[in-house]
Amino acid sequence: MSTTIKVNDQGEAVLPEDVLKQLGVKPGDVVEVEVLPEGRAIVRRSLPDQPVGKKRNIQELFGILGPPPIKRPPPTIEEINEAIAKGWAGEP
Repeated sequence: MSTTIKVNDQGEAVLPEDVLKQLGVKPGDVVEVEVLPEGRAIVRRSLPDQPVGKKRNIQELFGILGPPPIKRPPPTIEEINEAIAKGWAGEP
């Protein structure tokens, strides 16, 4: 989706309603503007639990998908071969 917005005399640019809807932005929400080289910018909805302008690092994402899986020993060659044989035979 691409749209053109005119900047008013006060230097403000108003995002059209369809753009706000596409971004999932409601009145009172915060949007982030990331300025890129060559006169480009990215506009995105700010997440509620993320302070405005804060960049996240990979460590902050730890645990976001829930607890880590239960550790178990890797399958043996026999178990792998059995699973392959069942797969070829069409068994679940």
